[in-house]
Amino acid sequence: AALIGGLIGFILSFLLLISPLVYIGVSDVSSWGRLPVTMAVPWNLLIFLIVVSFVLPLIAVLVVNNHALKNKIAADLQIGIG
Repeated sequence: AALIGGLIGFILSFLLLISPLVYIGVSDVSSWGRLPVTMAVPWNLLIFLIVVSFVLPLIAVLVVNNHALKNKIAADLQIGIG
């Protein structure tokens, strides 16, 4: 599944790289490979998004595991006492 997802992601990113960003029209013929196109994303925003994408899933896993462990321990105590 990871291989298929990676292959599809690679194909979609390749198609995005060769597609024009703005539709100029059919009368204007130009080579998109020669146009200098750079992505202008601030570094601090990029770093923030990467950190958030790692931290939020870790917090979610921690909360779910703590909840599950508390319920399991409580259930074990009820069974042991009863």
